[in-house]
Amino acid sequence: MLKSKEILKNSKNIAVIGASNNIIKSAHRIPKYLQEMEYNIIPVNPNSNEVLGVKTYKSIADIPKDIKLDIVNIFRPSKDIDSLMPDIIKRFKEVNDIKLIWLQEGIQSSEAKKIAHENGVHFIQSICIYKVHASI
Repeated sequence: MLKSKEILKNSKNIAVIGASNNIIKSAHRIPKYLQEMEYNIIPVNPNSNEVLGVKTYKSIADIPKDIKLDIVNIFRPSKDIDSLMPDIIKRFKEVNDIKLIWLQEGIQSSEAKKIAHENGVHFIQSICIYKVHASI
């Protein structure tokens, strides 16, 4: 966890997979908080053109390579995580910008954790980025 706090403190750009316009969802409130804390939020949601006033991308693969990503924060059901990993790891290998994959509280995948570690990417699961940030 210490390394994750360090990465969070030294990061600027956070891709948020599953970012939402629904104000009652954590996938809206937490990215909004991070945006208010001066992080650049890069929303990823195939069903929306914009979240929190920011252009939304359909997938990690659609984010231009000149937009550097420090953290990929995921708000998707656990069953969807493994299918997201190929694009995340491909991006990491091609651009070498992702420092941390962060699955929100209640979201986990042992396979995704294994894939991240095999590729040298830090990985957190089932921990709320808001709670960690608030504790720093």
